[in-house]
Amino acid sequence: MDLLIGGWQLAGINTIFAGEPVTFTYSPAAAFVVSGIQQDFRGANNYRPNVTCHPMASGSNRTIATWFNRDCVVIPTDPSQPFGDAQRNSVRGPKFWQFDLTASKRVPVGGPAQVEFRVEAFNLLNHTNLRAPNGNRSQGGFGTITQTYDPRQLQVGLKLLW
Repeated sequence: MDLLIGGWQLAGINTIFAGEPVTFTYSPAAAFVVSGIQQDFRGANNYRPNVTCHPMASGSNRTIATWFNRDCVVIPTDPSQPFGDAQRNSVRGPKFWQFDLTASKRVPVGGPAQVEFRVEAFNLLNHTNLRAPNGNRSQGGFGTITQTYDPRQLQVGLKLLW
């Protein structure tokens, strides 16, 4: 009986963070393009809009379709001043919470050899975690969340140790 139910090891990881940082950007019209501007790591230009008030939608107004208050993030209108005042990573997306669990057991199979059996669950409680909202003010989907992190995933493993 001990062979089946005894000797199991459990390990858990609880991951919680305040949400992915979001940087507001915009795609400028041709008159606003400045030659020689530095590009970010994705190859996009770093044009930032102006932020006129607190950009997070409040209370019941904050949904996956309207995470930000569109009226508070404004694209510059003067071609001689194409750079707004939005700071890098100035807002965050939804909070993230996930619990992972592993159960493992080693069974001797003769001599120094052992077989390890593992069952692993990622996002064990299948909590829906939303990705960051769109931060490009030029796009119709600005402030919209269109993706989630992975749902619950289970995997089973068997390893021979000697």
